[in-house]
Formats: sequence, structure tokens, C-alpha cells
Amino acid sequence: MVDLHGRTTAIVPDVPVQAFAPSVDADGSRMAFVDAPQELAYNQIGVMGTDGSDPRFVPTPGVVVDTVAISPDGSRIAFAGEQKGSSDIYVVNTDGTGLRQLTSDPATDQYPQWSPDGQTIVYDNAGTRERSSDPQFSPTADVWSVAANGSEPPTQLTTSPSDDNAPSFSPDGASISYFHQGELWVMASDGSHQHMLVKRGGFTPRWSPDGTKIAMTYFVRRWRPTVQFGEDLNSAAPLVVLAVVDVSTGTVTDLSKVGMATDTNTPQWVDNGHLLAMRVPVRDPGTP
Repeated sequence: MVDLHGRTTAIVPDVPVQAFAPSVDADGSRMAFVDAPQELAYNQIGVMGTDGSDPRFVPTPGVVVDTVAISPDGSRIAFAGEQKGSSDIYVVNTDGTGLRQLTSDPATDQYPQWSPDGQTIVYDNAGTRERSSDPQFSPTADVWSVAANGSEPPTQLTTSPSDDNAPSFSPDGASISYFHQGELWVMASDGSHQHMLVKRGGFTPRWSPDGTKIAMTYFVRRWRPTVQFGEDLNSAAPLVVLAVVDVSTGTVTDLSKVGMATDTNTPQWVDNGHLLAMRVPVRDPGTP
């Protein structure tokens, strides 16, 4: 865990070295993540306290897990899951019961996030012109929402002719931030009033609990060191750097000493002054 100056204030103990894509609940006490041990041929969901307590796995029979999002009250997990070659949005209780598929679009669905009341999940869909290497950056990628209980069909919120992805609800549920063609945008929760917040955008924007800041990650174009991703010491992934945006002014503050392996690892707010980040060692540091 780091403060808003990038200083380490605590370390979550006993997180598996192969864990990635963490998600923290509303009060910062529990986290879910993707666990990808080399001895298994599939990813699974891990859950534990942010103090390292009560670690366990959440079974998802027949579904390979991608990105995860723990519900605000910590009782459920939304996740992007692959089954028979199709990636869709699912929900499961943290005790492993109640596994439910919410979407069935042939295009890739990913990066789910909960509304504050736990009733709605937003996510991105790659659309008809999907980039197989990175679906979220497909030119037809858009932001959608779906009822968390599966009672209603998904609703499309954006329709721009460029990539819209990685949405996240504000803590009051009134707004959604998202990545739009290299920029940080915000819209109302019903998809209206879409507008740019910061021209210099970043991946996977996430609101602070008080709604005054948005954390995001970005690549430094002139500094792209290779970093370890997971337990394979020979793995290679590009480093993303953490930044925080002041919502009222649009001011961007870089936490230049806090880096994570790829935008799959999303910044998570523990409280208004601290973030949880899956930090990784830099293999070729060079000059930031």
C-alpha cells in the first residue's frame, strides 16, 4: 500500500507471487485477485483480507478467470470469464455459490466494475472489429452495463467510433469514468453527458472513496522497462506508472516510483489517502 506521494506505508502479507488484477471492497478490508499458479492450466479467483487474513479460493467450475471486481460489501465477485472460447461477465458469491453468467455476446467482455449499491455492473465489450491481441483497444470497443442479478439484458452506454473501455463508477453512483482513445473521460451513469476530463488519459481509472480523485496507470513512452509478471522469472511485461487526477481541477500527479506490470493490474483505493498496487521489480530500469 502506498500514500499519495508514492511512499510505501504497508505490505499485504502472503499474497501469491503469481497473483494479479487485485480488487478491493468499499471499506478496504478485503481483496479479490486472479491467481495463476504454474502447476494449473487455468486461472482462479483468490480472496483474502488486506491484512493477509482468511485466504481462500473461490471455485468457478468450467470457467477460466480473467479480471475480477469484488462487490462494495465484499460478498460477491464479478469477473470476466472464458468458457468455450467466449469471454463474458459472470458473478459468484465469495463462498463459491451462486455462479451466474450475465452476458453472452460473441465479442470479448472484460473489466467489470460494480455500482456503489451493488445493483449494476459496468464493463467493456470489444464489438464487431475486435483486436485479438488486446480487445479493450478495439476500434469498436464500448462501455456497457448489466444488472448484477441478471434480471435485465445489457445496455450499451457509449457508441463512439473509437475505443471506450475500463469503466468505473463514482462513489455516489452518478458518474462513470472510462478510457477513451488515449484520454480520461467521464459520463453520467445512464451514458449521457460524455465529456473529456483529462486529455492525457490513463488506463483503468478508479475513483477515490470520496469522489475527489481518480487513480489511473499509463505508459511512459520514452521509458519502457521490462518487468516480471507472475512467478515466472523469465516473463516480460511493460511497466505502467501510477498517477492520480484531481477531479475538480484536472491536475495529474505522477507517483513515479510506483509501477505495475501492464494495465491488467489496476490501482485500488484502500481509503482516500492510500492505494493498493501490485508492485513489481524493474528489470531494466534505465532512466525514468
